[in-house]
Amino acid sequence: MSDWQVVGVAAVIYTVQLAVSRYWVRHHRYGPIEWVLRRATYGRQRNGAASTPAPQQATD
Repeated sequence: MSDWQVVGVAAVIYTVQLAVSRYWVRHHRYGPIEWVLRRATYGRQRNGAASTPAPQQATD
């Protein structure tokens, strides 16, 4: 591959990572590696460790 092709592939990978990261942060409380480590440590999902977003503050 030429240098410009490598730069293009890197830009595409970076863009995909940004999109996936944005989705993950909005929908999950913990990162994927932290979730795996917690699951391995505790052997099950603990109360309060659900993969749901944190509650939002009410606006009056």
